[in-house]
Amino acid sequence: MKSGATLALAVALGAAGVCAYWYVSRNPAAIQAKGAIEPGPMPSEAEWVSGDPPFLAGTNDAAALPPPPEQKSPARPHTPLGHAVAQQSPSARTEALQRIAQQADVTELRALVAEARTLSVTADRREALDVLLLRWFEQDPESAPRHLIEQTLNEPAGVARTEHLTSIGSAWAQVSAESAWAYANRIADVNVRTAFQRAVLGTWSARDPDAAMRSVIALPAGPRKDRLLRQAAAHYVRTDPKAALQLAMSVKRADSRHLVMGIVTEWAEYDVRAAAQWLAANPGRVNRNIASQFADRYGALDPVEAMAWAQRMDRSGMRGLVGAALAGYAEVDPQDALRMAFALEQGTQRRRAVSAVLSVVAQRDPEYAKDQLGKLESEARAEAVQTIAHAMVRADPRATVEWLKQLEDANARRAGL
Repeated sequence: MKSGATLALAVALGAAGVCAYWYVSRNPAAIQAKGAIEPGPMPSEAEWVSGDPPFLAGTNDAAALPPPPEQKSPARPHTPLGHAVAQQSPSARTEALQRIAQQADVTELRALVAEARTLSVTADRREALDVLLLRWFEQDPESAPRHLIEQTLNEPAGVARTEHLTSIGSAWAQVSAESAWAYANRIADVNVRTAFQRAVLGTWSARDPDAAMRSVIALPAGPRKDRLLRQAAAHYVRTDPKAALQLAMSVKRADSRHLVMGIVTEWAEYDVRAAAQWLAANPGRVNRNIASQFADRYGALDPVEAMAWAQRMDRSGMRGLVGAALAGYAEVDPQDALRMAFALEQGTQRRRAVSAVLSVVAQRDPEYAKDQLGKLESEARAEAVQTIAHAMVRADPRATVEWLKQLEDANARRAGL
C-alpha cells in the first residue's frame, strides 16, 4: 500500500516537473523573484519558435497542407501564329487565325503551315492547319495539295504524318472534293490511301452526301469499301434517309443489300420509329438479325407501337420480332414486359416472347424469373428453364446446376442441364 502511494507521488511530481520546465523555458522572466539567481542568457526569438523540447516533440504539430499544384500554361511560340492560338475565346482564336491567313501570300502560307505543324498542343495544331491549309488551297487548288502530300509522304510513317495527311485531305475536299478523291485513289500505300479517303469523305459527305456516296459505290468490292460505305451512309442518312435508301436500292445487288442494311441501321440509331415503318413497307430488305435490333430499340421506346409493328412484320414472314420488342421493353420495365408476353395467345409466338423476356429478367432477378415458371405449360416451361439457366450460369454455375437438379418437371430439368 505504501509503495503504491509512493509510486503515484513520484509519477505526479515527474509530470509536474516536465510541465514546469516547459513553462520556464518559454517564460524565463517568470522566475525573476526577489533573491532569485540571476538568469542565464535570454533565448533569442528564433530559439523560442524553433520548436518544443525533445521530450515534448510532436505535441503541437499540425499537418502541413501540401503546396498547390503548379499550373503550367502550354508553351507557345512568341510569333503571330503562337499569339493567335493562345487566344482564350474560340471566336477570337478563329478570327486571329483567319486574319493571319488572309494577309499571307503563298510563300508565307507555306512557312506558316510548317510552323503550325510544330505546335505542341494538338488542338492548336489542328485548328491552325485547318485555317491555313484551306486558305493555301484556295489560292492554289491543284499543285499546292499535291506538292504538300508528296512532301509529307517522304516523312517517316507515324501519327504525325497521318495527322497531317488527314488535315490536307479535309482542307482539299473543301476546295475540290472530286480532285482530292481522285488523288486519294492513286496513293500506293493502302493504309495511307484509306486514311486520306476517310478524311476527304468526311468533308465531302457533309457538303454533298449523294455525290460522296456515289464515289464510294464506284470503288472495287472489299472490306475497305464496306467501311467507307458505312461512313458515307452515316452522313447521308442524317441529311435525307429516304434519298440515301433510294440510291442504295438503285445500285447492283452485291452493293445494295449491304448498303441498305447499313443505312437503315444508322437511321435506327436516331429515329427508330421512322426506320421501322420504312422496313414494314419494304419487307425483306434487311435480314432478321438487323430487324431484331430494330425491334429491341423500338420496344424500349414504345412497347405498344413496337408490338403492333412486330406482329405486322410477323405476318409478312419476318418471325420472332415480337419477342425481340418485348425483350427491349424488359430492359425498361421487366414485370410489365412479362405481363404483355403472358397476355399473348397460346402458341409459338407467346412461348418465344416469354422466353426472350425471361432471358433479360433472369440476368437481373433470377428468383423472380423462376417464380414465373408455374404459369407456363410443359413445353414452354422447358424452353424457359433453358433460357433462365443460360442467364444464371454466367454468375453462379454451381447454384444453377443445383437448382436444375431440384426441378420436378423432368423435361424442364433435362432441357436446362
